[in-house]
Amino acid sequence: MSRAQSVRALVGGQAGELKAVRGRIVKDIQRVVAILKRAGKGARAVATDTYAEIVKAPPSKPAARRKTSKRKTKKKVVRKAKRKVRKTARRTGS
Repeated sequence: MSRAQSVRALVGGQAGELKAVRGRIVKDIQRVVAILKRAGKGARAVATDTYAEIVKAPPSKPAARRKTSKRKTKKKVVRKAKRKVRKTARRTGS
């Protein structure tokens, strides 16, 4: 800009710079779009896998438990006392 001898040269120099800047901006935007496409595909894959994991049908029946047999308890015979127990008279302390 300091070397421009006229306004025309100044504007011409600015136009050239703007074209170069525009080219760099276009390249940067194309690069960003490519990065976002790859990231989008990766995000889609992760989302699909996560959705499939969440929506996956639960098993129709839970795993069968092993049956444990209940032990038969033998009936215990309770013997009754053959003789009656007499109540003793209370001793009175006189």
